[in-house]
Amino acid sequence: MASSKTEINTILLYGGSISIDFYPNSHAYKLDGKRLTGVTTIGNIVDKSRPLMIWQGRLIENHLKWLPIERRTDKEIEYALTLSTVFKEKWADIGTVMHQMIDYRIKRVEFSIEEEVSVLDPEDQVKAKNGYLAFLKWESEKKPEWIHNEKVVYSKKFGYVGTFDAIARIDGKIYLVDFKSASGFYEFSHRLQTSAYAKAYLEEFPDEVIEGRLILLCIKEDKRDKEGNLVNVAGEMQVYDISSELDQDFVSFISAKNLHERNKIFSKYDN
Repeated sequence: MASSKTEINTILLYGGSISIDFYPNSHAYKLDGKRLTGVTTIGNIVDKSRPLMIWQGRLIENHLKWLPIERRTDKEIEYALTLSTVFKEKWADIGTVMHQMIDYRIKRVEFSIEEEVSVLDPEDQVKAKNGYLAFLKWESEKKPEWIHNEKVVYSKKFGYVGTFDAIARIDGKIYLVDFKSASGFYEFSHRLQTSAYAKAYLEEFPDEVIEGRLILLCIKEDKRDKEGNLVNVAGEMQVYDISSELDQDFVSFISAKNLHERNKIFSKYDN
């Protein structure tokens, strides 16, 4: 019987004085054998349920409305209720492939787009390509000077960890950059997440500067509003500058972290 070996990547921070083990399969970080709380996990405490519930409702409605009345059975309704989970999993896969291609591009690693997207369904391959195309167009126009990408940061003071997408010099300013493949922009959540990355990075490198934060939304498919107007165009980039109020955003992040930790204490008593 073949033995399975857990993949572990060891990351040295703070001049080698901090050693963090990263487990890619579970996306877990550990310090001295103890699991650390991730930035994304803390950010998930922000309520995004309303837009997600609206989206889920539209999925169900669009599935059922094309079925004859006699086919709208309990089984079909149960299937319709699972669609949001299916789509979220597919979008996560698309996002992973898109991020990998962007990472290769920033590192100037040669790769085949067709090989990278081959793990996806044909329809999703197009979406991943559209997202990557959006990045290429933006990069060609802005010509960023990449300083870091896929950088792990850890706050010794506050005890959280995470990996940000990139830091780059753009139009003469140094930005922390986060690439998104989702179809929505959740400003408060993005502000908390990027503030945590920025503050942890500056904690480790106090002589460095971050002058701004950018969310780059890589549009992977066309999207229309209720009136049928095209609001998102596949292959285009939507840029959101959230540079202001870094300190205020970080205060909110720490509050979210404290709430997350308190919730963990009491949730173990829930039935």
